[in-house]
Amino acid sequence: SVTCPLTWMTNTMQVRTTGWNFAAMGVGLFAASLGIYMVPLQIGALIDGLRLSESQAGILGAVEVASMSLISIIISPWLSSCSRSRTAFAGIIFAALCEMLTAFSSDLLFLFPLRMGVGIGCGCVFATVCVSAASTDQPDRNFGIAQGVMNSLFFLMFLIIPYSLGWGMHRGLFLSLMLILLLTLP
Repeated sequence: SVTCPLTWMTNTMQVRTTGWNFAAMGVGLFAASLGIYMVPLQIGALIDGLRLSESQAGILGAVEVASMSLISIIISPWLSSCSRSRTAFAGIIFAALCEMLTAFSSDLLFLFPLRMGVGIGCGCVFATVCVSAASTDQPDRNFGIAQGVMNSLFFLMFLIIPYSLGWGMHRGLFLSLMLILLLTLP
């Protein structure tokens, strides 16, 4: 049986939250939002590393954000009838795999579905966190605290992640994003 740091995300209504739950929600939001927060850096790395045009790199970023948004909307209604922790776990693994493949791809036609895959994986995690937070005893407060945890993690990441560009430009960035996603798992 595979466990996930988001195991508190049960399918029951009105879950009582603890400090660990805030941390799990914050880490989940961090993993889910990784693609969105990193799009500007990814675009620059793709332009410099693969010599893509600004419009080509921009479209890849837009595809990632759009697929994250759409999958979140599509799966949210069904998350009460399936395992949220497994959904989040699968989303993180799928996004990490797509990040790794992106690091070694140089073909725009291959990059397009890979960036969409990252968005789909992150969207699964995002929907899981949102549905789970909504089922807590104080959803607005709990989601707000989780946002604070997420932003603290992004602050730390923004101090470190630019150095990954020195490890092969886009390859270093996307491999670093893969590792960061995997670190959000147990």
